[in-house]
Amino acid sequence: MSGVLNYLLAGVLGYLMLIGLKDKEPPNVSIKFPKNGYEFRSLKQISVLATDNKGIKSVTYIIDNEVYHVEDSKNPMKNIWNPCELSPGKHTLMVEVSDFAKHQSQSEIIEFYISNDLKTDCNGDCNGKATIDKCNVCSGGNTGHAENSDIDCNGDCFGGAIIDECDICSGGNTDKVKNADLDCSSTCFGTAFLDECDVCSGGNTEHIENSDKDCNGDCFGEAIIDDCKICSGGNTNKVKNVDLDCTGTCFGNAFLDECGVCSGGNTNHTENSDRDCNGDCFGEAVVDECGICSEGNTNKVKNADLDCSSTCFGTAFLDECDVCSGGNTEHIENSDKDCNGDCFGSAFLDECNICAEGKTKHIKNSDKDCNGDCFGSAFLDECDVCSGGNTEHIKNSDKDCNGDCFGSAIIDPCGGCTGGDTGIEHNQSKIDYNKKSYTCGDMMFLIEMYKLKYPNNTCSTLDVPGSREDLSTCVGEYLKLGETRWDSKGRLTQYILSDSNIEGIYPEDASYATRLNYLDISKNQFWGKFPESLCDIHNKGTLRISGNNFCPPYPDCFNNNAILMIDLEDMSKTAICK
Repeated sequence: MSGVLNYLLAGVLGYLMLIGLKDKEPPNVSIKFPKNGYEFRSLKQISVLATDNKGIKSVTYIIDNEVYHVEDSKNPMKNIWNPCELSPGKHTLMVEVSDFAKHQSQSEIIEFYISNDLKTDCNGDCNGKATIDKCNVCSGGNTGHAENSDIDCNGDCFGGAIIDECDICSGGNTDKVKNADLDCSSTCFGTAFLDECDVCSGGNTEHIENSDKDCNGDCFGEAIIDDCKICSGGNTNKVKNVDLDCTGTCFGNAFLDECGVCSGGNTNHTENSDRDCNGDCFGEAVVDECGICSEGNTNKVKNADLDCSSTCFGTAFLDECDVCSGGNTEHIENSDKDCNGDCFGSAFLDECNICAEGKTKHIKNSDKDCNGDCFGSAFLDECDVCSGGNTEHIKNSDKDCNGDCFGSAIIDPCGGCTGGDTGIEHNQSKIDYNKKSYTCGDMMFLIEMYKLKYPNNTCSTLDVPGSREDLSTCVGEYLKLGETRWDSKGRLTQYILSDSNIEGIYPEDASYATRLNYLDISKNQFWGKFPESLCDIHNKGTLRISGNNFCPPYPDCFNNNAILMIDLEDMSKTAICK
């Protein structure tokens, strides 16, 4: 049955919608057509009656115990049903209906038959209207073929007769030639004809009969009446315009001279006046500046008797540099050579009296050293500075302590190379002591304070920078003064010198302690100019300066700290300015 379901057939469904209370009743269904035992001999629609108190949802048609079609409001059975698709013989039909409450009812099972004589037309359509026409072709119905459309205008099936351009049935079996009634201009029943030159003339052609003949009477001939009114050319055996002379005058007496130039007659041209001094027509020979016929076919070079100074039969000549010399030139032979012997060369004697540049492959003044001395011994050192020879410059003396040319690295007070490209902060080389490292700049702060506190001590008179071994022996002494705190990189961060009885000018080397963020120098006797480095410490952290004798003016950096401002006001009263 699956093949049957691919066809659009026809069906009839009757619906009865009833409106009421909650649906508790199943639907009713019965088969109205076909009746039990009916035999289909043509296409007729199946008809059922289905009723329900609330309405029918779907009707299922079961033929030969298989679902044939499920019908609802959008899929009517009439679009599906086709008895011609079933095999001849007995079949069964049952209908099952469902309402919207999912109640179901079934009809009785009936038997029906498909006749062996069930009508199909010549196109194979059940109950179709296609027929065999006069040319034995299936036509009409669903064939898409018009009845008897294969008969030609002569009444012959599949004949070749057609209506030609003059509306005459011709060709095929008509014994008439297609378009035989057209004249040569394609006009039906016209009077045009082919003339003696086989050109369509007369009738509607607007072509004059035999107008294609030339003056010699030849069709499409090339004979013409020439400028002297003579029929010539074509088949006349006469040359066109043969009676014209070379000036174009009919029967004139002008002629071509030995140079092929029209002369005499009305030309005003003298015969053979186009010959040169060598007698050659249109030749190029001329009388040169020395009165000699030359050039053209003379085998003589024009002005060959002039020397290079343009003097006829003169003695001037071209020297090795191709410069006209001698004779009347006043030019010295080969005076245009340079010191390398090259004509017009650019070589010259340089400052070291060496022939240079030009083609010499010798660079100008290349015998000078970097100091400008010919054949000198000065040279460029590793810093590209001219050294040695007469320079008075010591080789590589422009390197810093890190070995960098023109570098800014310097030996700090502790003997370490710092700054520049060393990667070590200026004046902050490492000083190792007791398995710890301290930085030079910070240690210099401690040393200067120690010198003020103990001016006569051995560690106060140590020459700095001096031996690192001597410096290391005193580090322990320096660390005893005050309280210090160092970070993991050996930098001084805190220094407490309060009430240490230190007297003197605050040391300039204290500015090397650039990481210091806590300094207490209160209750000492520092005097002189107020140190600018104390502002940096205050801005980073904590500063204690009370009880000292620094000299004003005092910087503005303490204006945000009331305690320091009080300290400075008290200090100004005891300041020592020397």
